[in-house]
This record gives sequence, structure tokens and C-alpha cells, in this order.
Amino acid sequence: MKSKEFNALILDASTDNLYVIVLKKGEIFGGKSCDCLKKHSETIMTEIDCVLKESGLMLSDIDAFVCGVGCGSFTGLRVAISTVKGLNAPLGKRLVSVNTLEAAAYNSVGLSDVIMDAGGGRFYHARYMDGRELVAPRLIDEIQAKQLEAGGSRMLFDKERDLTDNLAGVAARKISNGEFVDDLTPLYLRKCQAEELRDAGKL
Repeated sequence: MKSKEFNALILDASTDNLYVIVLKKGEIFGGKSCDCLKKHSETIMTEIDCVLKESGLMLSDIDAFVCGVGCGSFTGLRVAISTVKGLNAPLGKRLVSVNTLEAAAYNSVGLSDVIMDAGGGRFYHARYMDGRELVAPRLIDEIQAKQLEAGGSRMLFDKERDLTDNLAGVAARKISNGEFVDDLTPLYLRKCQAEELRDAGKL
């Protein structure tokens, strides 16, 4: 089915920004809210209610739930995924997963090596050609990140950049292509801070 025939609710809480977007027959409502990660769980339902009202839709009108599954904050990913699962439990709608790096690369031309700071001198990386994935998201070190910079294709993830149109574009493309998933799985490429401290003998 074509994406313009679909109504979709898109949620992404993987970064400091919270995205709550309704895609109504190809028209975009809502978008970026600059809430810190600690407030995502407090504001996400309010934002959903506001955007649904703006679009004139109810949850029952939604055909597909689209969720950002990472890379990014462990807490933010859990907030978005658990919210989508809770909303969809009585509805049984279709599910679409989107990762943060592919959203950043959407509509990029040519080769793009998207790099996102993962902390501790490590980076999330994925490679795209004209926005299509060539290398799946992975964890790399600082040396590898600098090597990618020398190639001239490196695209640093900018957390201040508004990815509303990108998320909507990726969602529409996946819906149109029938790229649905049976379940939403967070994209954890590194251990959480507590696990890292434990492995280092600091807990």
C-alpha cells in the first residue's frame, strides 16, 4: 500500500530531542520538541495527544506505528519503544523501526559515513549510498572515526539538527515498501554505563 494512503504515528526519543510526528496521508504534523532526556517519559503522552488533535486523528485512525530504535540513549529508547507497544497492544497495527543514523542519512547524495558520538572515545557508525544502507550500524573507536574523516564522506550527527522531515521520509518509504517488523527491538551497540563500570571493576 502506498504511504500516502497511510496514517502513521512516529516516535523517537533516542536523543535529547523528542520527536512526536503524525504522517496523515502524506502530510506532516508535529515534530521536534527540545526536551532533555529525563523529561521524555513525562512529556511523551502529552505530546502525542497534542499532535493527534492537531492532525484531527484518533489512535484508532493510525495504520502504522513508527519507532526510533537507536542508536542513542538507553533510557530514551525504552521510553519510545514501551510507549509504542503500550499504545499498539489493543490495536494490533503495523510496526516500523527506524534507526537514528539512517534518519540522519535520509536524502543524502552519494556516499555518507554517518558518525554519532557514543561517549568514551567511541562512535556509532553506519554507511549509506544515496540514503540506502551499505554498512549496518556498528561501534567504532576514535582512530576508525578519524580514518573515515580522511575519506571525505563523514557526516557528523548533529543533535541540534531537526530530523522531522527525515524521520517522516524514512517512515513513508518503509511503509510504501512494506518494510514492517513483528516487534520493536532496541539497537544496543554498547553496554549500559552500569555494565561497563561493573566490567571495569568499578562497581
